[in-house]
Amino acid sequence: DDVVVVDVRTTQERDIRTIPGSVHVPLDVLLTADGRALVPRDRDVVLFCAVGGRSAQALTLLRAAGWTRVAHLPGGMTVWPEA
Repeated sequence: DDVVVVDVRTTQERDIRTIPGSVHVPLDVLLTADGRALVPRDRDVVLFCAVGGRSAQALTLLRAAGWTRVAHLPGGMTVWPEA
């Protein structure tokens, strides 16, 4: 319950399939200060995208901006089980 799962994919990708309960903050939004403000600093955060590249980029960005409780899902949706 304390983990926030953040989807950094586009709206079009999210419309096809997503992780239930995830929060949508596309990478282009996350690149802005307002976008980063949508990601909590006081909870564990897991970022994901389609295959892991964008979530890895988002991870680097957030860590550089001071987030410490953040990780990403290597492999993204390709490793997430089908419902």
